[in-house]
Amino acid sequence: MQKRTPLPVVALLLSTACATPAQMPAPSAQVVPFVEMPVFARPMPGPLLQPPAPITIQPPDELLKPEPRAETPRGNGETPPAPPPVPNERPECKPIPVPHRGGDDIHNTCADVFPPNRFPKMDVLVNGKLFDALQTNANVLWEIKTDRFDTYSAFLQKQVIKDQLIELRNERKIAKACGYDFAVGVSSNAHLKAMLDQDRELKIYVTGC
Repeated sequence: MQKRTPLPVVALLLSTACATPAQMPAPSAQVVPFVEMPVFARPMPGPLLQPPAPITIQPPDELLKPEPRAETPRGNGETPPAPPPVPNERPECKPIPVPHRGGDDIHNTCADVFPPNRFPKMDVLVNGKLFDALQTNANVLWEIKTDRFDTYSAFLQKQVIKDQLIELRNERKIAKACGYDFAVGVSSNAHLKAMLDQDRELKIYVTGC
């Protein structure tokens, strides 16, 4: 990069070039001070700054789905759903709530909670037979067994299954005659298996009660 010549030196050179020999000043021992002029460097051309490209953020697929509508909680004045119609309109087939028979709170609580019972704390009288529960929003009559079947001896297990199957088959017959389905709740898998080994048509469920 070329430096600029100091101004006093330029002036001296011009005056000397234009003067005649007679006019030329005699040599002098005076020293013209050298003045260093600032040198300004031209900035190097750099890359043109481009505006940042827009960034598109794609939300996860689950955020693109509409939020499910929250269910209206019951108990706030809303009318509860009407129970299913009685399968058979005969008077004896109409379900009549009757207070649970006392003496076994575990059994009665299981009958209310597991199906669950349409009439809490109530048995259901249908066609002259008391059932442990009538399932909520379904035409299913229930019999609940809370025997500690696993603790019985092999002989007692066989006798219990024999007696219970006579009872359950009779209840199933009464329920079906009035258009109801019939289900049985038992406490353990062993009890369920022992019953199904004798009657594969029974609808049996393990309640854990």
